[in-house]
Amino acid sequence: MYLSHVEPQADGLDSLNEVEFISLAPGTELAYTLGQRHCAGVITDEGHYSCRNTSAPHCREHNSTWVCAKCTGTCLKDEMDCYEPHVIYLAVFAPDIHKVGVTKQWRLTQRLVEQGADYGIHLQTVSNGRIAREREAEIATTASITDRIRAVTKHTSLYQDVDESAVATQLADVKAESAIELDIGSQAGINAYIESLPEVDLSVSELMTEAVVDNRDEIKENPDPPAIYRLGYDLKLSDRPVSETIATGTVRGIKGRLIILDYAGSTYTVDMRDLVGHTINSGTTTRNLQASLDAWK
Repeated sequence: MYLSHVEPQADGLDSLNEVEFISLAPGTELAYTLGQRHCAGVITDEGHYSCRNTSAPHCREHNSTWVCAKCTGTCLKDEMDCYEPHVIYLAVFAPDIHKVGVTKQWRLTQRLVEQGADYGIHLQTVSNGRIAREREAEIATTASITDRIRAVTKHTSLYQDVDESAVATQLADVKAESAIELDIGSQAGINAYIESLPEVDLSVSELMTEAVVDNRDEIKENPDPPAIYRLGYDLKLSDRPVSETIATGTVRGIKGRLIILDYAGSTYTVDMRDLVGHTINSGTTTRNLQASLDAWK
């Protein structure tokens, strides 16, 4: 999580501010009170440029859309620049929610972590982003798989287990209805295909506590192979946490952009996007919060 130390400017102009990185590794203690919300400005390599506009989380000037996210195979840029291997993958969220996605081959596991997926299945590698987007759009349409999932849907899956039989059924639809060339035919073939893929277990908590090293070149030389990637979050949840917008408590873990916090005997889920643009002060929140069932045990 990034905190900007904004210094008030007498002339009212936007200022360049220092940015502090706050770890969200399990066990981290957060003790901040949220204030007013306004435009978050923009973060660059130089630092954070603040903005006084009251539109939150971003005003019109600082609100941008990554055009590649809208691509379905027809490039929306002035010049196509995605000439490197891309993968089409199936992201699985408990219990039976599936999403088709595209990313650069070397970013596959990182992308799954960013989305908070429970599983990720590498379906196919293609030579560039345009082909990948075409295949993604075809799968989403013909096999009826979404290409985006809302945070509220991910929240409901936090304490559930993946239905693995649903994954096999979904792969059968992908094979039957799309251009993905999987060497599988019958349902038995689907199961055999899944069993043939190596399994890679990733501990998200360990990834967060390790020192951040820029090893992009090494990853590009040895990209993620076709596999089933199982992401472990170790959240130890037995019930659905309470949704809140706070920055107080002990971090139990994160899942995608959701922070799971323990505070005052209750467990809360915070969408990090809802924190963007808030001014903050040191000290735990004094706001009355809805308690979870755990608070009464």
